[in-house]
Amino acid sequence: MMAWIVSLGLIAVLAAVIYFDLRHMRIPNQLSLILIVLFAGLALTLPMSEIAVRLAQSMVVFVFCFTFFALRLMGGGDVKILACLALFVPLSHASEIMLGFSAGLMGCTLLIVLARKVLRSDGSDWAFLKTAKMPMGVPIGMSGIGMLGWSMLSGV
Repeated sequence: MMAWIVSLGLIAVLAAVIYFDLRHMRIPNQLSLILIVLFAGLALTLPMSEIAVRLAQSMVVFVFCFTFFALRLMGGGDVKILACLALFVPLSHASEIMLGFSAGLMGCTLLIVLARKVLRSDGSDWAFLKTAKMPMGVPIGMSGIGMLGWSMLSGV
């Protein structure tokens, strides 16, 4: 039961990440906090060794992404969401998630470039149409939702 509650919460948060990043080019801190609370619920069902591995994995992701933030290649909200999302990824599946994220990043980049050409920014309230920056929350959210779907289908 807890896994389903966490899964539904994770989908809702990741959908919100996509929306806020497209609409405002900002990811609210509350979404990261909700992911931490969801992980706390999930942690009740995990062995202590797995919790420790996932916390360490999350810290590695945070440090790695913070480097990109310092180089102005990534936004702070993206860094926090990725670090929180790493809490939900078993280490044995991290490479698949990174591959999915990379594919999602390429696909989203293409779709965003096309959307900017077709929709233009004239009179639009959507921030992603008014900037040349890539809303990283889109591939982050999509890869997280894809990870969840894959794990449900494969029984992981």
